[in-house]
Amino acid sequence: MVGQGIWLRAPVVGAGYALLALLCLSFSRFDGSTESIWLSNALLVAALLVVPRGRWAVVIACAAVGHVGAHLLVGDALDFTLAYLVGDMSESAIVAALLASGAMTFASRRDVFWFLAVCLIGPFASACIAASGSFIISRPMEARDFAMWFGADALGLLFFLPLLTGFNPARLKRITDKPVRMAAAVILVFGFSIVSAWLTEVPTLRMLLLPLLVLVAFELGVAGVEICMAIMMIAWTIMVLNGYSPAPWLSLDLRDTLITAQAFLAIFGATILPLAVALEQKERLTETLAGTLKETREAWGAIIGAEARYRLIVDHVSETVMRVAPGGLILFASTACVDLLGGQDVEGRNLFELMQADEAAREQENFEHCEARDLRNLVNRRTWRLRSDKGEWSLVEARVTMIPTGKPGEHEFIVVLRSLV
Repeated sequence: MVGQGIWLRAPVVGAGYALLALLCLSFSRFDGSTESIWLSNALLVAALLVVPRGRWAVVIACAAVGHVGAHLLVGDALDFTLAYLVGDMSESAIVAALLASGAMTFASRRDVFWFLAVCLIGPFASACIAASGSFIISRPMEARDFAMWFGADALGLLFFLPLLTGFNPARLKRITDKPVRMAAAVILVFGFSIVSAWLTEVPTLRMLLLPLLVLVAFELGVAGVEICMAIMMIAWTIMVLNGYSPAPWLSLDLRDTLITAQAFLAIFGATILPLAVALEQKERLTETLAGTLKETREAWGAIIGAEARYRLIVDHVSETVMRVAPGGLILFASTACVDLLGGQDVEGRNLFELMQADEAAREQENFEHCEARDLRNLVNRRTWRLRSDKGEWSLVEARVTMIPTGKPGEHEFIVVLRSLV
């Protein structure tokens, strides 16, 4: 929504804001005062989150026109409308500014808790602004109206905003891969909500919604929970507006009943959404770990296979092959070394100990010369006399090559021997 598109899409946002506001005002206005659950600000925040901040003024202006139009259509006075307008527009800007860092991706529990905090901060600030405006126009807001405003806006953000911004392809795929379970979850949540409100003498029915939503969190993830919470909000609001109370043991009028229902919904939302995100985060970590383990197993398999092939080759060559450390320690010797040196195993021994003293000193000096001059990958042909454990001497031709071992400054010698007898 950038460039020229902003002038086309901002009016669409304004029209959507007006329609939602008119719907909320028409169905939930009591005593000409305030709303039950206010959805319009969530729509405006969702629009602001995808718009560069330099374009926010255009979108907010269109939403403000829709706000004023909806209030005037339901018969509100202009001064009353303007007082509430400042509160709603301020709330949307505050919430969008606080969530602009990407918290709506719900990638971690920290994102969820920040989102929940913002859902309290923004509505509280807007309720204070609206109360101040009402006082200025000599129509002060009562404490109960303040609570209604705060609860209505907070629930609108909590339940509606994630539906607009909290989805991603992975989450959508999870619910589209399980359409039957998603449909069953929606039916059960809506059904339990209606039945529990209807059978007021069985209050424990409402508590069954909690384990049901936990099951949804496990099966359908964040997207499934968001959809089911929105369904529950709609069902509970419908039932309250038709006179069914979530707390029948209390003698409350309709507006206090609505506040109580908002509190119940807020508790459900603040409990289940972090759980769903935590489960989703755990699944991502598990998948990452499984992928890493698979790659590790494949890498080890390749290493073991390479070593097996290496062993197979060197064990069947007629010439001896050795890996020798710079100090002369024999790191590896092929099987042919056993035959060449009279049946002795030379791995772990020092190469220079198998030579006569003067020859050993001379060859050790040659090794050091290669290291000092960094003569890597250069074949040096030498003639050695090597002694077996039985005291027998073998005359061999040695081809010595210094090679790097992978780490900077580290190297070893590959020695290929061939009998000259």
